[in-house]
Parts: sequence; C-alpha cells; structure tokens
Amino acid sequence: MNKWAEKVKQEIIDKYNSIGLKASGKFAEELETDVTETDTNLNIKFIGMDYTYYLVNGRSPGGFPPVQAIMDWIDDKGLIYDIKKESLAFLIGRKIARQGIPVPNEFNDGTLLEPIQENVDKLYNTIGEKVIEKVKTKIL
Repeated sequence: MNKWAEKVKQEIIDKYNSIGLKASGKFAEELETDVTETDTNLNIKFIGMDYTYYLVNGRSPGGFPPVQAIMDWIDDKGLIYDIKKESLAFLIGRKIARQGIPVPNEFNDGTLLEPIQENVDKLYNTIGEKVIEKVKTKIL
C-alpha cells in the first residue's frame, strides 16, 4: 500500500505540474502520504499544504488573503509588473476578497485530485478480484 500511495502521490504532483499550478514547488516538496493498517481498516492519507484546499475547492469572496503569500506567488511565477510588488499584491488580494476564486477557472481546471479517484477505482477492482479468487478457492 505504501508503494501504491507513493505512485498516486507522484501522479498528483505530475497533474499539479501539467495543469500549470506550480509556483514555488513547495506543494510537491511537502506532499506526504500516511498509510496505516489495522486488522479491519486501511487508511491512506495524502497530506498537503494548507492552500491545497483552495486549489481543489476555490475560495469564496470575503476577507483578504495573506498579502505576503501573494507577493511570494508573484515572485514564484516570475510575473512582470509596472507597479510596486506590494501594490500589485494588494490589488490581487482585493480582487480575491471581492470575487473569490472559483474552481474550475481559466488557470485551474479543477482536476488536481483526479489521480486519487482513478487509482482508488483501480485498487477496488484489484482488491475485489483477489477477494473473489480467495472465496472461490475456499468454496472449491
């Protein structure tokens, strides 16, 4: 299961890069997996940075996002601007506060976590086939 979780983690990172969400690279660096198994349960967690929530769900209007985070994003994306970076960050923050950020949008197609569902479906099919084979063997 650890190998499966690491494979899915890499697919999430690949998806993150392919849909153009990469800025600083911290998302990929900090994405972790946590696999715990008991006699009756298997838990697999993908643990990411706080802003992962907003990458997946968007952001509702209201309240300013952290201006420093926006300034870091401006630097990470290598944006070119004619005004002070602080002013640009304020304007971006104000627009986010007023309008929010819907997902999907022109920069984020909302498919970041698709690799999880795709691989869970495959895993269920694989596990189901193995369980059926065990039951068949016991019946025979």
